[in-house]
Order: sequence, then structure tokens, then C-alpha cells
Amino acid sequence: MVSFVVVRMIFFVANLKGGSGKSSIAVSLSVALCRLPTSLRVLLVDLNAEQGSSFDWLGGRMEHQPKRLLICERYSHQRDWVPDQVTQLTCIRFHGQRGIAELAPNFDHVVIDVLPQLSHLVFDMAALADLTVLPTSPSIMDARPTVEIAKSFKKCGFDYRLLLNRVSTAGRTPTAEFEFAQNYLATFERNTLEGWIPMRPAYARALARGKALQECSYGDLSIYAGMVMREIIEAASPWAIKGAPRKTRAAGK
Repeated sequence: MVSFVVVRMIFFVANLKGGSGKSSIAVSLSVALCRLPTSLRVLLVDLNAEQGSSFDWLGGRMEHQPKRLLICERYSHQRDWVPDQVTQLTCIRFHGQRGIAELAPNFDHVVIDVLPQLSHLVFDMAALADLTVLPTSPSIMDARPTVEIAKSFKKCGFDYRLLLNRVSTAGRTPTAEFEFAQNYLATFERNTLEGWIPMRPAYARALARGKALQECSYGDLSIYAGMVMREIIEAASPWAIKGAPRKTRAAGK
């Protein structure tokens, strides 16, 4: 059994292109953080005011999933947030980055889902985060711009992990496209997650009902997605432990 050293962590999920499964990773990571033994409150920040996939997903969870599984609340603007509300997972739609750093100390962990674009906002959020996750499909048209972001993050000294997502397979066997993408990302081997997420209807059905990837109906798929989320959390934990100023900031001191 893997044991976690739980510290306050801020995760940022980003990509230049839509369709990379960025929001599905953000919401699943949020649920995984809620399940940590000492995790009480998790904030899911939706910075995509145009689409709001994470915000809409939590609405689906509040509609379809029993509250006993996870107490949730969402707010369409940060000024509407109620500090005394007892929730495990809170989603707030931000209209710009102002206020995120100030609000973060009120939560145990924070996951930020951003608009698919390369801007100052992306670099500001990567600087704020303990770990940035860069999901990409195996397509070279998606993997190449993702690698370019990774190169920029590396120059800035940001900690990040590349994640192959929505991988098409022939049965249980990955396609040639997947193997090509793995080789292409090998340049960043230390920063590429070992786990990857296959494309499965069961995952899509789970997300449509407000579930995380690791909460889908099929046991093997559920366990596998949970392992990927665990790998992401473990990748961030050592960085957060070393960064004492991070803990001080998160404590609001």
C-alpha cells in the first residue's frame, strides 16, 4: 500500500489546444485529492469563462451523485464564495487570475483548469503551482505544441509532468500512434508520467454524470485511472515538502 505525505499542493492543468482532456484530468485530480486521508477542502478553479467544463461537470455531480459521496458546491464568481460553507470540493469560476492566490490558503489543495491558450496567465499559474500537468493526445499535431510548452516551462524552472491522454488502443494494445508519441516524449522522460489514460466510452459516461475517471463503472478502468491520479499527486509531494515557503503561503502567514 502506498502512503502519502500530505501537504498543501497547488496543481495546474494546461494545454495550448482544446480536446486534450484537460478538464477531465483536472476534475479527476480534484476528486483524488478529496480522498486523501487528511484532505478536508479542495478548490477547483475554472479559469475557462468561455466554456467552463469543470464548472459544468460539478453541476452534473451535484445533480446525479449522492452528497454522501462528496459534499460539493460551485460558484459562478469568486465574490459569491461563502467561507463558512462546509464542502469537500468547491468549484469557483474565476474571470481572470486575480484573487486565486488570496483564496488558496482557505483550502487544503487547489486544482486550476485554464483556457486552452498560451498567455501570461498560463505562465503566472505555472509559477503559482507546485506542479503543472500537461495532458496531450498521442497525435503528433497535439504532442508537438505540448512539448513546446514543456520546453518553455523547463527554461522558467517550473515543475511539470506530461501525460498521454485519450489514447486509442486495439483491445488492450496501444496503437502505433501511441508508441510514436511515447518515443517523441522520451526527450522529457523524467517529466513524463508512466501512466496514461485510454479512450473509453465508460470514462465519457462517468464524466457526463459528474463522476471522476477513477469512479467509472468498470473496475479495471477505475483502478487504472486512480493509479494515474496517484502518480500525479506523488510527483508533486516531494516538491511541496521541500518548498517550506509554499506551506507558509498556503497557511496564509
